[in-house]
Amino acid sequence: MGPRGRKVSEKQITTDWPFREYLRNLGVRAGYAAELTPYAFRRGNGNMMDGNPTVTTAERRQRMAHKNDDTFGAYISRQSVVDAQAVMFEEPQERALFHQLRTVAAMQDFTAPGTAGSGTSAFSRRRDRGALRQARREHFSDGMHQLEEEGLAAQNKVLTDFVPFERPKPSPKASAIVVIEISRQSIAAMILSRIQPFVDMARPVRPVFRYSEAEPTKDKMCPSCPTLGETKSTILAFNLHLLECLMKERQRVMLEDLKLQFTRRCGSKTIFGVCNHELPVHTQNELDKSLKHVSAHVNNLVAISGTFSCTWSSCTEGFRDLDSLRKHMHHRHGATTLEMAPMISYCFEHRIYFRNLQDWRGHCLEHIETMKHNPSPFFGIIYRHQVIACAGICPYCLADESLGAEDRCQQYSSTRLFRSHLERHMMTSQDYPTKCPCTDCKQELHNRNACWTHLWDAHGVTIKRFDPDNSDGSAEEADESSL
Repeated sequence: MGPRGRKVSEKQITTDWPFREYLRNLGVRAGYAAELTPYAFRRGNGNMMDGNPTVTTAERRQRMAHKNDDTFGAYISRQSVVDAQAVMFEEPQERALFHQLRTVAAMQDFTAPGTAGSGTSAFSRRRDRGALRQARREHFSDGMHQLEEEGLAAQNKVLTDFVPFERPKPSPKASAIVVIEISRQSIAAMILSRIQPFVDMARPVRPVFRYSEAEPTKDKMCPSCPTLGETKSTILAFNLHLLECLMKERQRVMLEDLKLQFTRRCGSKTIFGVCNHELPVHTQNELDKSLKHVSAHVNNLVAISGTFSCTWSSCTEGFRDLDSLRKHMHHRHGATTLEMAPMISYCFEHRIYFRNLQDWRGHCLEHIETMKHNPSPFFGIIYRHQVIACAGICPYCLADESLGAEDRCQQYSSTRLFRSHLERHMMTSQDYPTKCPCTDCKQELHNRNACWTHLWDAHGVTIKRFDPDNSDGSAEEADESSL
């Protein structure tokens, strides 16, 4: 009888669907762990002809009804079997054993419970089918249950721990030979220098990358926030948190030092004499007002006289630029301007910290000059090994010369905030078609959709997913893993 009580015809050919169900039940009764399908017989026929010297390629292709020999590759078994004993004794190999191992019979499990209605099953035919399926499920998952209950075997620390490799020293005899054979010594030194980089790259311990000087504690916790550790967040977010905490702590220490060395009275000369204004620094608000007061004196002096000479008290030293004058007043007289006030900045690309706005502004000017000579600069965020190698830079702000250098090179470490910032620029720009804000890029952009596509293709900015039926070019957030 066939499946579901239907009688199998002795003359007509059974179609694939009922025959497949019939073979599946038959394979279960035989105890095969793998499902028995009609395709298994076709594969077995192909394996019989594989490597048979009496069957030519044309005959095999005709029997399998293949158009070419490439199709036969799908029928070859994944197992490669060689009778090593027959090779050693120079005897003919047992091909029947090969065929047995390359079929589903090799995965036969005689202890598996049968299906409902099976004559060889130990269960009654009236037994609920659900109970039979549950029995088979439990049988084939015994190994997994045992693994979950007992856990993994204890690892041998001697085998798993990293043992540093120390190159053995040459023996005295080898050293004596190398002294005489100069060519061997030079060849050995050359080979050692060539393979040493590969030895270093093959280290089993994966290096952990952090931002410069932003290291966690031994317990992988934040030094400033003991409750936050690497296990409670992603490594990328934890590294950024370590960087932010380090910058905040350094800025706090620098502000405390500034309050101690900041002058209490203004000594700048004006047309009315020496300004004797009191400069309190007890609170942050008072410190900001004192910084603005000193900055106003310096800016007015440069605007009126056009020179960069110090007029603090009796000092008359001259300088070649405004930056040098600000540094002189900060270090010599304790009169700090807004540009020299403590403001920790970090360059992701060069991994350098900057202590004030003036130094950071000068570094941003170097970035701007470098991008001018690049015909297609990269503005996107680059992530490598759970750290940001290069932060995102807005091309619209970079092209706006009315902004300061620090605003033109504003760094973005968050993809979401970077997209929102670019979206605001695109929404305010209504004069389409327009050109790319990059200086040397002459690409014409007709809508916001074209803007996002060009930023991704030419400048490496992560794009958004657009609705092709939306004519105004609005977009939805795209999944970064799909890009």
